[in-house]
Amino acid sequence: TMGFLGEPRVNVLELNLALDRQGG
Repeated sequence: TMGFLGEPRVNVLELNLALDRQGG
């Protein structure tokens, strides 16, 4: 996800996936 301001949707999706993996 290169470009936080450019693609906020993709960044949020990846953040949610990462949090879901860590949180279980």
